[in-house]
Amino acid sequence: MPTNPLMKVTHIAGVKRTAGEGMRVERHCANVLAVARYLEGVPCVKHVLYPGLESSPYHELVKTQMNGLGTGILSFELADDVNGVGPRPEVPH
Repeated sequence: MPTNPLMKVTHIAGVKRTAGEGMRVERHCANVLAVARYLEGVPCVKHVLYPGLESSPYHELVKTQMNGLGTGILSFELADDVNGVGPRPEVPH
């Protein structure tokens, strides 16, 4: 802890800010996990890619190396026949 009074205040404010950011990250990851779980049950979603999901091959890695938080990003693939539209056209490269 710094001895200068101004530095003490700055240090304490920094600690409080860092603790608040940690809570935001935890909340964000929990929200993304909830969305991923929801998407797993949506019929037109073919596959959900999120390492925090129990169905992910990376789930154990997340538990051991990421404190079980997962990430703040997910992706998903839609089924080929969404609302009767049929398969998606190939995208030219």
